[in-house]
Amino acid sequence: MCLVTYQKKPVVATEDIVCFKIVRHCCDLLTTDFYSYYYKFKWYIGKLYITELSFVTGLDYYSCNFYDAISDDFYNDKHRLSFLERLVEVSDGFHAMLDFNRANLENDNRILAECLIPKGSLIFTDATGLIVSNQMIMLGEVKIKIN
Repeated sequence: MCLVTYQKKPVVATEDIVCFKIVRHCCDLLTTDFYSYYYKFKWYIGKLYITELSFVTGLDYYSCNFYDAISDDFYNDKHRLSFLERLVEVSDGFHAMLDFNRANLENDNRILAECLIPKGSLIFTDATGLIVSNQMIMLGEVKIKIN
C-alpha cells in the first residue's frame, strides 16, 4: 500500500494522533491476534512499533501506485491535465486513516483497529485522510458500526 501526497518530507507529530487501521485475524478463526491486512505483519495490542519511512519524490500522477480507490479518484481528477505538479509516494511505514468512516470493510475478514501515533513520530498525510508514520501502537478493535 502506498500513500501519495503533495507533502515533500515527513513532519514531526506535535501531539498524539488517533488513527484507524484495517487488520484481520490470520490462519485460524479462533485467534485473537491482529495482522496487517496486506502484509500479514503481526500486531500486539499496546506495543510500540518503530520503522523507517521510505518515500520517492518527483513523481507525476502516471508514475504512482494507487492501492486505494478514493486516493486514485482524487489525484486523477486533480492531475488529469497537468504534469507540472510533482507528487511524493510513501511506501514503507505504518499506514492508517484518520477517520474510521474512510475504511472500506466490504470484505468479511476485515477488522477496523484503533491505533495511536505517538507525539514526536514522523508522519506523512494526504488530501484524502490517509496517514503514514514511523511509529504506531495498536489499541484494539473498534466496536462501532461503520457507515
